[in-house]
Amino acid sequence: MWSDLLLIFDATLRMAVPLVLAAMGGVFAERSGVIDFGLEGKMLGGAFVAATVAHLTQSAWMGMLGAIIIGITFSMMHAFASVTKQGNQVVSCVAINIFAMGLTTVLGQAWFQRGGKTPQLPPEARFTTIELPFAEELRVVPVLGDIYYELISGHNILVYIAYIMVPLTAWIVFRSGVGHVPEDRQRMGLVTSFVAKENAILGYHRDEAYNRTIEMNESFMLEECSSKMKDYDVRPDNPELQSSLFSGGNQQKLVVMREMSRNPELLIVGQPTRGVDIGAIEFIHRRIITMRDVGKAVLLVSVELDEILSLSDRILVMFNGEMMGEISTEEADERKIGLLMAGIREEAA
Repeated sequence: MWSDLLLIFDATLRMAVPLVLAAMGGVFAERSGVIDFGLEGKMLGGAFVAATVAHLTQSAWMGMLGAIIIGITFSMMHAFASVTKQGNQVVSCVAINIFAMGLTTVLGQAWFQRGGKTPQLPPEARFTTIELPFAEELRVVPVLGDIYYELISGHNILVYIAYIMVPLTAWIVFRSGVGHVPEDRQRMGLVTSFVAKENAILGYHRDEAYNRTIEMNESFMLEECSSKMKDYDVRPDNPELQSSLFSGGNQQKLVVMREMSRNPELLIVGQPTRGVDIGAIEFIHRRIITMRDVGKAVLLVSVELDEILSLSDRILVMFNGEMMGEISTEEADERKIGLLMAGIREEAA
């Protein structure tokens, strides 16, 4: 029974590696504000290319390089469709999945005549297993020796890389001192069916302060959210109120409150005052200026010229994915910025 469980867990660790790597890619995509459930297509395309290249070159490393290249290619296709062309991200993801499914089947049949499957790889075209120090010697130790020998030791390098990347990814995403106020507060900034105290910790809910052994620390969440709502002038200051019932300005204040109260070293703010009332605009502007004045880096993305001119120290203008120019606040005026926003450099005007 014990040995069977170890074998099941051992196989799970190995078989889960593609899913773990894809999930971490999805985390970074979501954090950047891009929906990406085209991960299945990338996994399928990567697996097919890796097996094909490894079969042709008899090198596992070349196979992995091929998988990386196809993953980057599919990601660039998705970025071009959904970011550059501002297309529907869901449609782009579905298209990538369908494309990968059809292409791998057709090419597999055309190249290998195996019903769309790739050939079985010989040992020299696979990653070899790594025996960790003292695995054989500790095998005789009851329970712990079995776990070390069967579960921890004896995997290939991709398994170890994948599981090392999990805590590293968590640190980069949640602990690296970067705050993000997305431009669409309802789609990307809030879960509108959550109450205010739940949205106040969204993305930071794994912090020890919010967690007990099994359940969330509701009393601490309530107390902290109530205090922050008063500081950030969120009205009504009711942590138990469903987020969809707040006005647009107060919803935005909730998002600003969550990100700024973490005291990030870098704050990325996208369209912070879109669709909010004048009072909320003034409040958000003051908070951004306060962050700047205490030495924090603030990257403000906005199409509001008055907002850019009043808040920025340096202004960079992009048009159609191209950086058109950089202007200091002292030199900037609406005409110069307007020309750059239209894709016209002043020397060409």
